[in-house]
Amino acid sequence: MLNVIFVIIVVFSVLWAAWFGGMGAVTQAVLDSAKAAVELAIKLIGVMAFVLGLMQVAQDGGILRVIARAV
Repeated sequence: MLNVIFVIIVVFSVLWAAWFGGMGAVTQAVLDSAKAAVELAIKLIGVMAFVLGLMQVAQDGGILRVIARAV
């Protein structure tokens, strides 16, 4: 249900911007948001690779078993 509401709001906003001549601002906002999303994804991939590497080292070293027993 929320998906339908979200789509209706987005479609209404784009139609409103097209009717009143604000499509340039909408286009710029979409491109800026896409750029920010890609930058965030790249940063998160870096952090995830680092944490997964640490966990693999901990697993190979046997530290995870010690932590599991302690917990």
